[in-house]
Amino acid sequence: YGDKGAAIIEHTLIALFPASAELTAAIRPLLLAQFMTYFMVPYVATLLIADDYSPTTVVKAHKIMVASSDAGSLIHPANDDDAELEEI
Repeated sequence: YGDKGAAIIEHTLIALFPASAELTAAIRPLLLAQFMTYFMVPYVATLLIADDYSPTTVVKAHKIMVASSDAGSLIHPANDDDAELEEI
C-alpha cells in the first residue's frame, strides 16, 4: 500500500484510538507515534494484505509486505499532491 497506505492506516488508527492516559501507560516507554509506526501500521497492513490474498496466512502476508515495500513506496508515495489524502 506504500507510504500513502501507511498514512491512511495511521490516521485511521489515531481517529479510532485517540491518545489517552491508559493508552500511553500501556505502550510506555514508546511514544504513541513510535507505537503506531513500528507496530500497529505494519500489523494492520499485514492483515489487509492477508485479506487481499485470501486464503493466506498472516506470516505469508508479512513476507509479501516486506518484499513489495519498495514497489509500494514508488507506486503510492505519500507526497503526491493527492487532495483526497490531504483531507484524510
